[in-house]
Amino acid sequence: KTSTSSGAYAFFNDRGHFNIKNNIFTANNGIPFYTNSSSYINEIDYNNYYTNGNVLAYWNGNRATLTDLQTTSGKDTASLSVNPLS
Repeated sequence: KTSTSSGAYAFFNDRGHFNIKNNIFTANNGIPFYTNSSSYINEIDYNNYYTNGNVLAYWNGNRATLTDLQTTSGKDTASLSVNPLS
């Protein structure tokens, strides 16, 4: 999913339980991925996260890089952060 609004999210989860695999999350100046509780995500991997903004994901706090997201979540080990249009 792509978000084109500044400050918007491509994926927003504040409840529910998900298995999230094989997606591309992009946001121009926004945050590609948001979850406020790690317990809401059962499985997550093989995704691509990209933004030209300062925050790649919100996972119980802002995460600036894929490494930050992977370290915090303990998940997404096979995911990428590359521009899907290049």
